[in-house]
Amino acid sequence: MFFSYRAFLLILTCNVLHSPRIMAYTFGPKTIAFFTRQSPPTHQNPPGLANQKEESLLNKMSTLIPDMKISREELCVPLPLEQVPLDYHNYIKDKIDVSIPYYALQNEMAIQDEAGNELGVACNIVPEMPMGREGGGICFAEAGRGMAIAGSVAAARKQTRDGKFYYLALQAKLTRRPYAGLGTNEAPGQASIVAKCIEMNASSCSCEIILETDSNEDAWFLEVTYKMISLGVFRRYFKDAKEDDLERMKESQSKGYSPYKAFSGLPNPVLPALSTVSSSKETVSDLPSENRPKSKFESLTCTTVLPMPIPEQCIGHFEKNPALPIAFTCAFLSDLIAQSVSQLVGADDDFPFNPNPSLFEGAIGSDASLSIICEEFNLNAEELVFANSFEQNFACKVQHCLPELQSLMSMTASKKWSTYTTPSPNISPRFEVSVVGTKGAGSGGEYGKGVLRSSGIFKLRQRMKTVGE
Repeated sequence: MFFSYRAFLLILTCNVLHSPRIMAYTFGPKTIAFFTRQSPPTHQNPPGLANQKEESLLNKMSTLIPDMKISREELCVPLPLEQVPLDYHNYIKDKIDVSIPYYALQNEMAIQDEAGNELGVACNIVPEMPMGREGGGICFAEAGRGMAIAGSVAAARKQTRDGKFYYLALQAKLTRRPYAGLGTNEAPGQASIVAKCIEMNASSCSCEIILETDSNEDAWFLEVTYKMISLGVFRRYFKDAKEDDLERMKESQSKGYSPYKAFSGLPNPVLPALSTVSSSKETVSDLPSENRPKSKFESLTCTTVLPMPIPEQCIGHFEKNPALPIAFTCAFLSDLIAQSVSQLVGADDDFPFNPNPSLFEGAIGSDASLSIICEEFNLNAEELVFANSFEQNFACKVQHCLPELQSLMSMTASKKWSTYTTPSPNISPRFEVSVVGTKGAGSGGEYGKGVLRSSGIFKLRQRMKTVGE
């Protein structure tokens, strides 16, 4: 069955700090309870809700959205909702130009009210991309991939025009929220997703999506804006790939090959940019005094080159115009960020690459193995990177989030990882990260032009041992 038999709660906010709308879904095998903020009812307590259940709902709302004040009077009467199965081949394939294996959603359901009005889309995914140097139940590239696709499905369901559209994620903000019980699936490592299209315009749309894996992990919350381009317009602007490239993609796809499963980290080394290394006065002696680092371990900028993508890396994205998925690019960014952090703290050997798709199926490494956890990630994509187009040059700056710097410096010297890499938010050191991607070799006169900009907050955490150790 799609969801577990026990009920669970999801709260989606529409522009959390700005919109008065709030939705709460309580999923069961057949029905969902739906609430929305509106004028206070005349009665003191909403009918049909016992005080105990009402308090439980309010507590969960307050936990998930601490910035909003939700009073009992703001809840309306629950409305029965239904989950309607959405078969990919019958309801989705002809609406979006994303296909298997990049499309990895399972058990897709449309959430509808009694009148048949669609309120959102629910689904789950089974992580398949390696965790890499991240900790938790799912890497942030995999979470972003599933959520962005679910958002495009929700938008496509709301789109009133006929035909297939491309939903290009231009801006995205990924944050973490406290676990609320969206739906812990029976199988370890599965993730539950609910997506809602909150705004639909002629050429763009916005969605909010939430994903959960396990009660021990915070939920993922994605706010994304898509550029919508019809199939006809897209094909006029971007020519199809060469026929032999498309044939190779089809052959690989027929054999069950997935470049996302096969991800193995950055192919090229991550190197510090010596002019920006905050390691000693000698390395920055030519900088003006106001630009010199204040600490030996204050910040570091590292660089790497991502080779020109080949069509086989883009299977499922898109059918005739293979382009490197931005969520897949985030897997490379994650590896870059982790390696940059490892060099900043002087722990290169303690960040091994984990080939497993989920830590719930067994982690790796020794007691000293470290990983990064994504807490926030903001992304602005400026251009599609098509197969056989150009290399990408990435520069990643990492710096400590003060006031954790001083305590981290002393702990780094003693190598007492266990003293500060526990999941406690008051202990785990955090890092501010910014990554800039520009066009490299193969781009001709556009060399150095921006491809993407991103920033975020990551923290260190000690990995779990492998099951059976």
